[in-house]
Amino acid sequence: MNSRTALLLFLVSVAVIWYGVIWIGQLAPIVLPPPHLVVMVIAKEWSALLYNTVVTLGTALIGYFFANLIAILLAISFLYLSWLRSLATPWVIVIKNLPIVSVASLQSHEGI
Repeated sequence: MNSRTALLLFLVSVAVIWYGVIWIGQLAPIVLPPPHLVVMVIAKEWSALLYNTVVTLGTALIGYFFANLIAILLAISFLYLSWLRSLATPWVIVIKNLPIVSVASLQSHEGI
C-alpha cells in the first residue's frame, strides 16, 4: 500500500468513526459537528482561520524564544556565579518537587 492510499484510508476511517460517534451518541451538532459541517466552515472562513493560526504560531514562537533565552542565560549564570547557584539551588529543588496539580490550581485561581 502506498502512502496516498494509506492517507486516503486513514481520512475515510476517521470520518466514518466520527459519524459513528455522532450517530451512536445521538450528539447534537453543537456538541460534535459532523465532518461535512467542519469542512464547510473551514472553506468559508479560511482567511480568518489562517490569520488566527499565524497570530497563535507567532505568539508561541516568541514565547519559545524568550523561554529558551532565559533558560540559557540562567544556565550560564549558574555555571559561572557560584553565589547565584547556591542561592537558587534550594528554590529549584522546591519548584521541581511541587506537583503539577498544585501549580495549576494556583494559576487557575489568580483571577478570583
